[in-house]
Amino acid sequence: MEGWVMAELVKNYSNGSAIKIVYSYTQNVSKNQSTITMTLYVHRDSYGPSWNTHCDAYIQLDGSKVMTYDGSFNIGTSWVKIGSTVSKTVTHNADGTKTISLKGFFDSLGLTSKLTDLTVTGNVTLKTIPRASSISSISGSTIGSPVTVNISREVSNFTHKVYYSFGETKDYLLGSSVGTSLTFTPSMNDCKYIPNSTKGTAAIRVDTYNGSTKIGSTSKNFTLNVPASVVPTFSKIEFTPAASDVPADWGIYVRTKSKVTVKITGAAGVYGSTIKSYSISGGGYSGTTSSLTTGYLNTAGTVTFTAKITDSRGRTATKTSSITVTDYVPPVLSSVAGFRCDSAGTEQDDGNYISLTANFSGSVLDGKNPISGEYRYKAEGGDWSGFSPLVSGEPAVFAATGDATFTVQVQVSDTFSSFTQNIVVNSIRFIMDFKAGGTGISFGKAAEYDDILESAWRLILHQTGADQIILQKKSGEAGNAVRFTDPLSELQDDWKINQYASGQGTSNSLRFMTNSGADSPDDYASAMILYAGKTAEFFGTVKANSDVVTPKIGMNDRTYLAFYDTNYMEFVTTLGSDEKKFEILCEQGGEQRPIFRPKVNSVGWLGTAGYRWNTGYFTNNITQSDLKDKENIREISGAKGFIMALQPIAYTLKDGDGGRVHMGFGAQQVAQAAAEHGMGDLSLYQASRIEKDGREAYYSPETPDEDLRWGLNYHEFLAPLIALVQEQETRIQQLEELIQRKD
Repeated sequence: MEGWVMAELVKNYSNGSAIKIVYSYTQNVSKNQSTITMTLYVHRDSYGPSWNTHCDAYIQLDGSKVMTYDGSFNIGTSWVKIGSTVSKTVTHNADGTKTISLKGFFDSLGLTSKLTDLTVTGNVTLKTIPRASSISSISGSTIGSPVTVNISREVSNFTHKVYYSFGETKDYLLGSSVGTSLTFTPSMNDCKYIPNSTKGTAAIRVDTYNGSTKIGSTSKNFTLNVPASVVPTFSKIEFTPAASDVPADWGIYVRTKSKVTVKITGAAGVYGSTIKSYSISGGGYSGTTSSLTTGYLNTAGTVTFTAKITDSRGRTATKTSSITVTDYVPPVLSSVAGFRCDSAGTEQDDGNYISLTANFSGSVLDGKNPISGEYRYKAEGGDWSGFSPLVSGEPAVFAATGDATFTVQVQVSDTFSSFTQNIVVNSIRFIMDFKAGGTGISFGKAAEYDDILESAWRLILHQTGADQIILQKKSGEAGNAVRFTDPLSELQDDWKINQYASGQGTSNSLRFMTNSGADSPDDYASAMILYAGKTAEFFGTVKANSDVVTPKIGMNDRTYLAFYDTNYMEFVTTLGSDEKKFEILCEQGGEQRPIFRPKVNSVGWLGTAGYRWNTGYFTNNITQSDLKDKENIREISGAKGFIMALQPIAYTLKDGDGGRVHMGFGAQQVAQAAAEHGMGDLSLYQASRIEKDGREAYYSPETPDEDLRWGLNYHEFLAPLIALVQEQETRIQQLEELIQRKD
């Protein structure tokens, strides 16, 4: 029982009479009840008293009479108690509130009008009885860490039962007879209820008891977060040599010759999450599946790959692992020398042997890639011998008759490539030699041909004040001023120099010509014409047998410009055995467009990160985007985070372009944002390592920034921007629909 409250309801009449109810009440909190005690009083004016043996009086509570009286009375100017004092117990509402109505009545039954039909009424709001306790706060919000429930109770001896609900766990009893607080730790297994999010909504319910009687209940929601330590896992990054030029049993990776398959193994979600995406990057390559097969590895040394998985909560796990790539360069033939000698290899001008020495080297790759040399030879006009082995730096001596000039061919090979180089060793040296039985004569060598003057010496003319040498053919005679030819086969592989008259308007032009089996100048396969005071022409023709002859200009057969008679030309450059070609041509049909393009699709670059073009002007710019060329197609995720992480900047260039203000992004910051939001890597940006000699190497994450030159592929930004616009448009439509429903 709780303390009592006293009050009264009074009604005063104008004739001096009055009536009142004096009441008080006590409360039973556990029963949610109040007991009201009531007494009726009446008095009249100063002309009293009035008395009689009977009357009509009562007290009414909530419409029911709780006291009646019809006995005698004697009423004067002071308050007179009518009938008995009564008590009545009422039950409060479930929330502890209660309002009662009281009515008091007295009538003297005709004795006097001043004591007739006296009535007092009124509503009394009782004090609210405390009911269920409330949850004042819940501290702690991480699964696997303590969470404290703080309870505010109205009655100090009330106790509580506390229940926990999260996911499929419903009303799990955490504790009974709880006072003002309870601390518990949500099980880590509860993470499984939110496999696609890092947070979820949990609920605490508190039931209040007075002893064993339940008073009421209250509940409160709160947020539970998956711990930051809960991330997906994978066991390792696995490397397997991919099909390439390197024999499988070598067990090494070789620069420009090896490929590698990089695989994420043992990837798994945690506490119900699933793996949603993969990312592998390294060695200048990247991919978005659990396995990546690179192209040829172009960086020697330690090549580090980074693997990343993302689960359905958006949590990530990253590992790095490295392979060692052995450097490789093609074989190099640094020098070749040959001379006449005796059988012991001692130099001898009239020797019937040749001493050959070649110095060559290459990448032996831990002894797995031997560099071999061999040679063969042939006399002028003869056939090639078979190949014989040749050791770098060690002379090889072989018999070679002294009356013939020999061509010696050296070939250097390794597992991947080979190349050859020829030298010529002249016949035995004589001051002057006459060919036996014939009309040939030679200076500095043996005479080998009839009707030919040969010389193995250089010609130096010391005459001054006149032409050094005049080569003149007889006027009107057919032929050439100068002709370089194979004396053994007059029409094979010869060169001619002659005067030329053409449509250029002058006969004082010089024509250099070569043929391959045709004597007529019109049938010569290729020529160079120098027009006096004007231009030079290089051209090739179609021979009588219709084989195409291709004129070339270049340093050697590895780098040259080739001209074809089908209205196009090629620029060719070769690294090792890998030949790269670019074409310049005019279409034969259609729009007859002039075109510059690579010979192989998707092979060719205009500039590099370290050596860039300044400005390009284009009417149209078409980027390859054929679905047939694409794989691993998926929707772009993370676009909003990536775009919002970008930092647009305005800037001027250090290398001086008039101080113009440019606008764009910093490539390094874009690379960081792309990595953080799973937006791939080298598609958005490019980075190359610039070596001291100016060569460029592929980017690798461990390369210091000061050694890199960066660039951005701005058109790759269009797709994430459009994805973000579409996402925002969807959100705008949803909000508009929500506003319309509310209206």
